[in-house]
Amino acid sequence: MTGPLYERDDTYALLAAEIERAADGAGGTVLLRGATGTGRTAALEAAVSHATAHGLHVLRARCFPEGAELPFATVLHLLGQGREFTQGIPGDEAGDSATGRRRQAAQLWRQLRSYAARTALLLAVDDVHLADDPSRRWLVDAARHIDELPVLLVATERCQYDIDPQLAGFTHALPPSLVRTHTLAPLTGGSAAELCQAAFPTAGARWAADCARAGAGSPLLLRALLEDLSSAPSPDLPETCAALYPGAYTAAVAWWLDSAGPATAEVAGTLAVLERSWPQAIAEDPAALLADVAGADPVRVSGWLTAMTRLGLLRPDTTGRLRYAHPLLRDAVLTDWSEVRRQQVHREAYRRLGKTAADSLEAAVTAGHSTLVQYAATAGDCMGRSAYEAQRPGLQRHFQPLRALERENGTEPERDAEAEG
Repeated sequence: MTGPLYERDDTYALLAAEIERAADGAGGTVLLRGATGTGRTAALEAAVSHATAHGLHVLRARCFPEGAELPFATVLHLLGQGREFTQGIPGDEAGDSATGRRRQAAQLWRQLRSYAARTALLLAVDDVHLADDPSRRWLVDAARHIDELPVLLVATERCQYDIDPQLAGFTHALPPSLVRTHTLAPLTGGSAAELCQAAFPTAGARWAADCARAGAGSPLLLRALLEDLSSAPSPDLPETCAALYPGAYTAAVAWWLDSAGPATAEVAGTLAVLERSWPQAIAEDPAALLADVAGADPVRVSGWLTAMTRLGLLRPDTTGRLRYAHPLLRDAVLTDWSEVRRQQVHREAYRRLGKTAADSLEAAVTAGHSTLVQYAATAGDCMGRSAYEAQRPGLQRHFQPLRALERENGTEPERDAEAEG
């Protein structure tokens, strides 16, 4: 579903001003940064339309991970408008050496200058973070010199906190004076609700607010959800993503997870599995437990939770525990998670919580209770835990998170006859 972009007036103003400068002969570089789904590509398309309307010739390229293996793939696609040009570029046999790379880069720069000698240009590069390394270096070097040409380079770059740290950004080696960096923020709740009501004018404000929460501040997710709802007999939000057709919302969430990488997707899924237990099962910040269960760096997990809350994908509930902004979003995150995998996460969380509780008890127990502490360290051995709790009522609070998680998931082990006695 396409439609007008909301809260992007500052983006349009920047692009319009830079396009006007390029038309007057003064080039420059604009980098549009933002998280997955914040509308980077839509903003780039707006720049293309505006530049075309103002007489600039547009050359464009979109980067893909698959193209990263071919040297200069992005630049060849950007500038190689005719077979006679691409055939004139030094081939792979020359490009395999450092000398060949320099020759190829110089040839590409001369081609750009020849284009710029004829007309003002807009170079539109989408997802520059996925460009092959030689193309990235060439584009960075071009950004250092195109201020002397009637050329505006507008590139988009994904900028989002992931569990695995990202590589240095496009502007890392550029002085601020040579590039205008603009970050696209997530939609506010008001604009998101307005977009929902524009799609369904007869829907009420409460429905629009609920729909906006499911969109989580992401234009990508919100428009995908509205696309699914437009095909439904009623625009009411269903309880599960299985009721959404044709599944644009689920696909958009999958794209968001794929863009973040497997480590982030694992943490996101683990959070979705466990978040129902936050109010009772976790007595402290959940980052450590998530990191343990997902096998991730706890520092990065803590940062990811903060970043996703800032973007609107996570929200604290009334108790302060983080949850996905809407149950539909949580359900979409878990689309590819089997029941077996979900139970594995529960069991691992149970084991981790049991070990944490046992460690806390062991630090306070006297030597005479060492055997009972060993029992308590085994989360499934309820006899040892019950006996210890009976003798140390003041330390029962250490087991409350563990027992709450057992009750939540129906995994509380049965006490044997000796424990009952």
